[in-house]
Amino acid sequence: MAAALLLAGCSQPRMESSDPLAGVPDDFSVDLTLLSGTDGDRAHQSTSRLVVLADGSLHFDALAGRGPNTMPGWVRRLDREEMARLWDSAVRLGLTDTSKADPVADLRRARLPVDGGSVWLLAMTGNGDRWNYLRSYAEDVKPDAAIQSFVRDALSLAWAQDAASEHRTVEPMRWDYGGNPWLLWNDAVKARAVVPGAAVEKASGDGT
Repeated sequence: MAAALLLAGCSQPRMESSDPLAGVPDDFSVDLTLLSGTDGDRAHQSTSRLVVLADGSLHFDALAGRGPNTMPGWVRRLDREEMARLWDSAVRLGLTDTSKADPVADLRRARLPVDGGSVWLLAMTGNGDRWNYLRSYAEDVKPDAAIQSFVRDALSLAWAQDAASEHRTVEPMRWDYGGNPWLLWNDAVKARAVVPGAAVEKASGDGT
């Protein structure tokens, strides 16, 4: 009897987790440094430093002189959904495949190329592992599309924005419906209005 119950229990389908955030590692963190020879108009083209700790604490600064050996100021705390969105971005873009990452290195030794350009340093942790990506780009070279997409996702959580540019600014459409439609009504009201001061002055004049 006990054996039959055991077999019946084993034959039941396995229940999947209903929590869409369950896949985020408890130790997931992001350490990002962008070093730019010349800051551009877009958020990912400026020297900045972003750190997301495993508890959701997000630190960010976009100031000259920031490097991988500095801790940026605290900005906000990400909730579980935002952490899941950031982790999903890394997974979707193939950045959690440690076999494709660069050999683990001391990112604090990175230096900006003498001829300008930019250096991107991205380190992540998750599931007890640590991996990093080191990218150096000449001034006229576009960054790796996957890493750029993840960087912009991370920067958006720090409320980093692209600088206003006339090339990306849409002129608001304004409609002209003519003159003030209430003007005629206002004039009619004024014509019928009784001004107390004037009435008193008129009455005083008639009595003399």
